[in-house]
Amino acid sequence: DGTLIEQQDGAYIYDKIATLTNTEFDECNQYAKMLNERYLLNTAVVITDDLQGMEAEAYAAKVYNELFNGMGSGMVFLVNNATQSDILYKSGQCQRFIDEVSERDELYHATKELVVGNYREAILIMLKLGEKCPMNVVDNTDMFSEEMAEEFSNSLDECANSVTLVATNNISEVSNEELARNYYDRRYANEAGYLVLMDKKSRSVTAVTQGELPA
Repeated sequence: DGTLIEQQDGAYIYDKIATLTNTEFDECNQYAKMLNERYLLNTAVVITDDLQGMEAEAYAAKVYNELFNGMGSGMVFLVNNATQSDILYKSGQCQRFIDEVSERDELYHATKELVVGNYREAILIMLKLGEKCPMNVVDNTDMFSEEMAEEFSNSLDECANSVTLVATNNISEVSNEELARNYYDRRYANEAGYLVLMDKKSRSVTAVTQGELPA
């Protein structure tokens, strides 16, 4: 029961059969990085022709567990050249906001691109589904309805400063302060803002920013 994917810093695309050119890889990787930082979605793409004897769905799920400890919201797009059934594995918020009809339609378009060898186009088609998730609200606990999450996200968009709200159920060893800081550093690597972490388990709210929080 070996590891399927060795995580690499800064890599979101795992092209095990070298189908992408360097330019295509960079473009797809940048897009996945944007989803990882801007939407706080754990994002990965795997292109392989060997599923190690697993079903495609199980393979994609194992990749998500290996790369992201099975936690948070995100997706793995598996380009499966072994049995030709490509899979979009979704977790958390992605399960709720990427509806089946959109997923099926986009998978159909992506498959048409894959058939003629346009891997870059196929990957970008599927990753773009991540943008269906609200940008400023990351609900990893089903704390809010879809409508409420969208409404909150739109309201936060109108704030003078950038604010991101993360709802979680912190069952890890990491403190809420540290968890909030990790999310902050990921979301606000290139700009200033505020991150508010709502922990359902301890019923507490933690806010972080660069420097001191305003009173």
